[in-house]
Amino acid sequence: MGNQGPGQSLPPVGPPGKLRSRRLETRTLFSTHVVTTTADSGFGSLRQAILDANTSPGVADTITFNISGSGVQTIVPLSPLPKIMDVLVLDGTLQPGYVGSPLVEINGASARAARPRGRFACTIKGLAINGFSNVGIHVGMARRGDPPGQLRRHRTPPA
Repeated sequence: MGNQGPGQSLPPVGPPGKLRSRRLETRTLFSTHVVTTTADSGFGSLRQAILDANTSPGVADTITFNISGSGVQTIVPLSPLPKIMDVLVLDGTLQPGYVGSPLVEINGASARAARPRGRFACTIKGLAINGFSNVGIHVGMARRGDPPGQLRRHRTPPA
């Protein structure tokens, strides 16, 4: 037996003479959603990207940014952003022109306060999140043993 090349199947698993199956490689599903507008809602918005990511439980989703225009692009949610329902990466480093300083700002000055909810590991990078009266995107604190950059929600008592 040696290494299996492209198009070659792995050897059958199970005792001879019995029903046997073939091992398949492990597949990790992922989905990327691209924010292309600073609008609060609709196609290409951050809100829609979060809603779309929430429709695929068990899938490692990534939200990236490709908003046209130069300089900092500001997203102003008019209401609290949707609760994050699964593992998610919010990656502002892919916004064109990014070289170390955030070019995408999420300013929550117009959003009502919301009680933080959600309990999934998230990675947020290359974004400026400010202006929220309570919590903009609540991801909590890392626990010992979590991979670097992974954050978890801590329990917040009801207000």
